[in-house]
Amino acid sequence: MTTNPVNIIRLFYTPVSSPLEPCVVIIDIGGGTWISRLFNSEGDIIDQSVDEKGGAYDLATSISFDERHVRALGTRPQPGVIMDGFANNSHYYGEMPNACWQRWFEEDHLNPWFKGIISAVKAQYEPQRSRIVRFVLTGGGSLLVADKVRDLSCFAVDPDPRFANVLGLFLAEERKAVIEVA
Repeated sequence: MTTNPVNIIRLFYTPVSSPLEPCVVIIDIGGGTWISRLFNSEGDIIDQSVDEKGGAYDLATSISFDERHVRALGTRPQPGVIMDGFANNSHYYGEMPNACWQRWFEEDHLNPWFKGIISAVKAQYEPQRSRIVRFVLTGGGSLLVADKVRDLSCFAVDPDPRFANVLGLFLAEERKAVIEVA
């Protein structure tokens, strides 16, 4: 995760009156993995969970083993094609509307998948739990749950989650160039 943490903290940081320094958890949900980092209000990393499996591809794999989907296709679907259905928000397997997982997607697959990520994050940062004021979601996989968390005050979704890492790399290189010139 290479987003510019200080800018993200400023964007999503909600000041609170507390004797403890407030923190923000950034969860980057990608295709193959999800990672999280705990930041203080200065943008310093306090703790992190790196290289966790369980990104959107794991969700697609779960759907590919669902017997309802297998019956609709007559064979086990490929997770990569299901990922395409995530990307275009069709919930179809390729161009096959009879192989649609939308009716059972949220309850049977999306909710347990996202709950697993959040449970692992909460367990990771349990010692700092009273200091956490917000969970910020980024990465392309965060688009799958953006509507689910949009109205929850403890969550925020990066405005451009698919490209946040690219923007972070660009800003880091830009900052590095300024430091080298000075």
